[in-house]
Amino acid sequence: MNNIEEDIKLAIQKVNSTLSIYEKDYISQQRTPNTDREVCRSFEQFVECKLNYECSKLPSMKKILDETEGHLFFCTKLDEPDLNKRKFKKAHIRILTSAMVENITDELKSELEDLSERLGGTEFSFNNVKKKIKINFK
Repeated sequence: MNNIEEDIKLAIQKVNSTLSIYEKDYISQQRTPNTDREVCRSFEQFVECKLNYECSKLPSMKKILDETEGHLFFCTKLDEPDLNKRKFKKAHIRILTSAMVENITDELKSELEDLSERLGGTEFSFNNVKKKIKINFK
């Protein structure tokens, strides 16, 4: 596993450690330390915001998350979400691509392509545990 994958794994540990605080339409979360809090209307939105936030605190990802205002990772689906226990079997994440951005700068386009290359794709999934996190990049 390369350093960026290790960094993301650490961020996921922090996300999974805070799932218990989720409360629909009540809990709010920042996407980065520099963005406003947003009320999370779904469990997916909470996971997405929290993942962007935790990754924005990593030196290797701070710049790209600031540039995308915390919209680098998108939670597209949670497998078997259990809102009562605040857990899920697997979270599916899509990474922002240059094709998704209007009026993209050459620098951001290059950074997004570099990130996708380092991760081996534009999507990954992870489980909901705190210790033995399994990430599948594709």
